[in-house]
Amino acid sequence: MIEPILPEMITLPAGPVWMGAADDDPQAAPDEQPAGWVDVPSFTIAQTPVTTAEFVRFVETGRAKPRRFWGGLRPPPGLERHPVTNVSWADATAYCEWLAESTGRPFRLPAEAEWERAARGDTFRRWPWGDTFDPACANVLEAKRTSTTPVDAHPDGASPFGVLDMAGNVWEWNSDLYRPYPYRKTTEAKALPLPPGQYEDSRRTLRGGSRMAEARWARCSARVQWHPHYIFSGHVGFRVACDH
Repeated sequence: MIEPILPEMITLPAGPVWMGAADDDPQAAPDEQPAGWVDVPSFTIAQTPVTTAEFVRFVETGRAKPRRFWGGLRPPPGLERHPVTNVSWADATAYCEWLAESTGRPFRLPAEAEWERAARGDTFRRWPWGDTFDPACANVLEAKRTSTTPVDAHPDGASPFGVLDMAGNVWEWNSDLYRPYPYRKTTEAKALPLPPGQYEDSRRTLRGGSRMAEARWARCSARVQWHPHYIFSGHVGFRVACDH
């Protein structure tokens, strides 16, 4: 049996999160409004996105294919601590299922409210470290780096709970269907319907921006959507969460 590499997990206490952009945020997108407080039960979340080294173990089980740029069963040397990329939502959920089966713990993708609480705590801050953008805190377009960086390369960009790499580097899949605000978990019966003809019902949410996205997309409230079986460029990864 191939054993997974277990991530470092951080436990977040139950508490509220401000979902969406503040009224005075000039970079707010329409899908970040209307904003409001959402109560989040206690949960745990990985300190970093899933690394290439962690995902290789999953590939070795035969339940996932090597990523398209690896050139074989393993990635190029030096990427072990970088976030895995070229991951669809289906890939990410399959990895969580394997991790849960291997450990007996209910690993899964974080819900949008959980992701945003891990990123900004109980504050209104725009980025995980504060309200002023700092290119030293995140691997985004303005930082002008030529590749992904190790998941622990930006300790000054840590969130209030000490969660790393929540801004830039790779977009991160969330479990929720992409839906208009006000936010409700899409497992609830009262999940809001989509505007007619606007988006596909099955699209899921991505958070955090990437090295190829501008800093405004790395704000705690920024969100985009994509089909769960598509690979959204080479700049999408994920991190795991778990019920506490």
